[in-house]
Amino acid sequence: MPRFRSTAEAADHFKVSTRTILNWHEVGYITGFRASTGVIKYDIDEIEYALQRHSRAQMRDGRRRGPLGRIVPMPVTAEVAE
Repeated sequence: MPRFRSTAEAADHFKVSTRTILNWHEVGYITGFRASTGVIKYDIDEIEYALQRHSRAQMRDGRRRGPLGRIVPMPVTAEVAE
């Protein structure tokens, strides 16, 4: 199973909407990784960690706003190259 997933794949994995994944990124709970193709992907392990660190209710709280989401280059691993 790939560690990095597209927005739709990550949303499906966690049974949330794609907008929820984008919101978590925008407020800084998770980091986006830019693949060499330019697509933003999300680390499933990082989302799992964020959900353990913060309650899902806290992460769904719409009052927290701000452009804290980061997009960084995707790390180069054998898994990503597939």
